[in-house]
Amino acid sequence: MKDLVATKFAHSGQTCVAPKRILVHRSIYGEFLARFEERVRNLVTGAPEDVRTDVSPVASAPAVARIREQLKEAVAMGAKAHKYGLRAALFGGKEAAEAATELVGKPYCHPVPAYTFGKFGTIALNQTRR
Repeated sequence: MKDLVATKFAHSGQTCVAPKRILVHRSIYGEFLARFEERVRNLVTGAPEDVRTDVSPVASAPAVARIREQLKEAVAMGAKAHKYGLRAALFGGKEAAEAATELVGKPYCHPVPAYTFGKFGTIALNQTRR
């Protein structure tokens, strides 16, 4: 749980690999949600230059302008907003390993017809981020 919250909110969630969706088995959903909410409640919101801050807005007006310009340029070049992230992280036993095997091993961001939740660039199985 600690790793998930750290990954989700690293750099205030402004990274391409920050989790966007968390799929949790219904048998542990209540416990998971309670623990996740508790950790998130304890995050510190504040100024980006404060070392105690866990979550902050975009750091500056120039950063906002740069992001807007990058989005405008990407759309002009034909980019489409993608509703899924570039990384899938699976945690669990045999079923997670089977899913990871099915998702990995082809060219970058390949479609996987058996899964309806998208395409992924990298797959992690039972790996925490350090």
